[in-house]
Amino acid sequence: MRSQQIISETKQWGNSLGIRIPKEIRSHLHLIDGSKVSIMFDEKSKEIIIKKSNKKHPNFLDIMNNTDLKTLTKKITKKNQHHDNFINEDFVGKEIW
Repeated sequence: MRSQQIISETKQWGNSLGIRIPKEIRSHLHLIDGSKVSIMFDEKSKEIIIKKSNKKHPNFLDIMNNTDLKTLTKKITKKNQHHDNFINEDFVGKEIW
């Protein structure tokens, strides 16, 4: 993605203002809800500079991409395991469309 100017609108969020990050930029930087960014203000040029933070905030995708299935399954315990039966054998093959 080459540098380009994208206009975004500020929105009130409590006592702060939020800025929407367009999908094209979000996708390029691999930002998700909860991603960390650093915000700097250059008083001389009156520019706001937003950068993806180098501080690692592990999320589900990071864990999945860097962990094999064997390691993940070792973390299953009776306490964190689902006990519900998700398949009702009486209805298999009798789905209503």
